[in-house]
Amino acid sequence: MDWKDKFMKIKTQTLLILIVIIMLSYIIMEIGVIKGRVSSVERNLSSRISTVESQISGITGNIERTLEEEASILAYSDFSIGEKEIKDGTFKLQVRILPKEYSSDTKGFIIMDGQEYALEYDGKEYTAEIEQELFDDYLLVESVKFVDGSTTRSQGINYGINPKESFMPYMYASFAGSYSSGYKYANEITDYKRQGDIIVDMSYPSDFGGISSCNYYVYVDGEEVNKQTARIDYSGTNSLSAIVSEDNTYYVPFGKNIKFVIEVIDVNGLRYVWTMEEYHANDNGNFEAIYPETGVETVNVYNQENELLYSGYLNG
Repeated sequence: MDWKDKFMKIKTQTLLILIVIIMLSYIIMEIGVIKGRVSSVERNLSSRISTVESQISGITGNIERTLEEEASILAYSDFSIGEKEIKDGTFKLQVRILPKEYSSDTKGFIIMDGQEYALEYDGKEYTAEIEQELFDDYLLVESVKFVDGSTTRSQGINYGINPKESFMPYMYASFAGSYSSGYKYANEITDYKRQGDIIVDMSYPSDFGGISSCNYYVYVDGEEVNKQTARIDYSGTNSLSAIVSEDNTYYVPFGKNIKFVIEVIDVNGLRYVWTMEEYHANDNGNFEAIYPETGVETVNVYNQENELLYSGYLNG
């Protein structure tokens, strides 16, 4: 084979390789296009499946609601917080219920927290005003029943209401400043110095009414040694910030406590009192922090007659 034949052979092989490369590139491009089309089809199918599932869910929900409404013995029921007796710490739970079937002899009852209450028919519907504690954490209307002679019809309600949440303010106090402690005196007394600001932040529901005043107390061994009225630093629609500035030295006997207390008085005369901080001076005159047994700050709420209406978590 002469050089011309070799050259032609190499040229032919090179040409075939180029053709193969071009064909592979085309095939790869086509595969990419096909993959894109498949992905698009998959997305469309997924979207359509999701739409169908949503429609089925909606239809199922409508059917379930329709069946529940048809099975229900009630035309409607309504529960709401009515008149409040703030000074007594009570409120009226207003109940409005109408059964689908009833007569002039039908007697109605609701069961709430295991106790039965009678409903009265006023010519249009069955109603009740039931006095409850304003500072209750949770009330559960469990069921309703109607009695016609020997026939009793009942239905679960399971309606929960948190009256305290709709009324109770949210309050938080903190100290911003410096302190020192532990200087010992000959008669087994140690000191506790504070210099800075006590900041009290409050927010409250619209039904709360507002704050009348905010006070700061310091007690040593149960005896009041300081009382200051906070100045209002900011007041919004449903919030308030108050500040007390202090630069004091307190003297605490060994084995006794020093306690810092916040008192908020609302426009209804209720007093919200909670311990912000408390320390115990041990037998060596060093201070040890005292924490609530529950690990959560608690508040006591008193009326104007100093009767305790509520004792529980400060914000919860």
